[in-house]
Amino acid sequence: MVRKEIAIFSGFATLLAVTRWPLAPKYLFYFDSVNMAYSLVDFDPQRHQPQPPGYPLYVGFCKAIHALGFSPETTFLVSGVLAGALAAWLLIKLGEEWGNGRAGWMTAFLFSFTPVFWFNSLTNQGRAFSAVASAGTAWLCLRASRTGAHWGWLAGAACFLSTMAGFRPVESLMLTPLLLWAAWKRRPGGKALVAALTAGLVPAVAWGWVLLAESGGLTAYLELMRNYANAENIVATRTAAHPLKAVWKTAEFVGAMHLMAFLPWCWALLFARPRLKGRGGFLAVWLLPGIGFQILGHAADPCHTLATLVGVCWVGGLTMAELRGHKGIFALAAACILGTALFLNPLRGAARATSYDVIRRVDTAVSEAVDTLRAAEREGPLTIVVRETLVTWRHLAWYFPNAEIWVVEPTRYWSPSGAAEYVPDPAKQVWIVERKGVRRAARDATAVLPETVRR
Repeated sequence: MVRKEIAIFSGFATLLAVTRWPLAPKYLFYFDSVNMAYSLVDFDPQRHQPQPPGYPLYVGFCKAIHALGFSPETTFLVSGVLAGALAAWLLIKLGEEWGNGRAGWMTAFLFSFTPVFWFNSLTNQGRAFSAVASAGTAWLCLRASRTGAHWGWLAGAACFLSTMAGFRPVESLMLTPLLLWAAWKRRPGGKALVAALTAGLVPAVAWGWVLLAESGGLTAYLELMRNYANAENIVATRTAAHPLKAVWKTAEFVGAMHLMAFLPWCWALLFARPRLKGRGGFLAVWLLPGIGFQILGHAADPCHTLATLVGVCWVGGLTMAELRGHKGIFALAAACILGTALFLNPLRGAARATSYDVIRRVDTAVSEAVDTLRAAEREGPLTIVVRETLVTWRHLAWYFPNAEIWVVEPTRYWSPSGAAEYVPDPAKQVWIVERKGVRRAARDATAVLPETVRR
């Protein structure tokens, strides 16, 4: 049995590695990726290494991979492959628990080739653990909710969800209602409930202690999160001039991302219908809280929706599992091809954000900048002047630690994560030029007044 599970995981890891590696960007993609790269050397959320809320377990996971001798770029790519394979394995376990192992397998393949996960596994791979948390919590909670289920399943679900919060805190919180639903269905006794609470607290205390210690304590961490939430508009409607328009815009984006997970298999509804077996309530508690948070809270990147996209793929897997024999195999292959085609050939509007066109454009810009500057650096000391571009100053500071960097007319992107005041590193030659000093800086950088430059 163990060999079978290892074989399934290894098979999906190989599949993801073979399909992702040829398309992987040459350099770090986001400024978030650069922040994460810095954390491999020095975990310090106060200096946005990585950006808040910190992701301590994901950083530890990547440090273990990095210790094998991989570059940061390869380290993150490997982490995404392993997370994707784990999500696929958990979806198969969910199918077995549902009583439909065929649906689990089909969902695992559908998810592996859905456009948003394609995008995620090439750009911000840490967010793949949102899918891991979602699939794993759904499996464990479904098992724990059964009449007469051993109390250990509920404790295991609580422990798993708490552990996943150390990888992706916010997305894991979206799944708490599912855990409460399982407890309500199971109606555990006092001892079982205490055991579940303890199982949930232990990992949270373990990684939370490390996070707070590296962030300067609870007060400093709460202040960091407050500044980050305000700058990033985590609840966008709070500061929006027209809250309803802000909600509608976010809803359009969230809808587009879920549509991209629905389109590859939706045609199968013409030939089959998913058998939910009275489990509509389970699906609602699994998905609706997360979708609600994405719309009312924060969904600024395609990968922010992975926790609920898993559920859309799950319904697709249930549908296609009804197509028996070769029909089901051909249908699954067609859906995977369609998902890949949608990723490689973007649609218009919000759906374009999850296309390979975005990755290619950013990768080209970063590669041209880094390669050109590396050639120039060989000729002598390097001074870089950067404005608001696809190639952020954070990229340049990472790849050119000995260069002097001038950031002109800083906007939100002058900060390591696009939020909050940056705490300068004395070892870095990074200068911030305020708007009032831009003209003079352009004429004579050495003559910029002290008050217009912050080091």
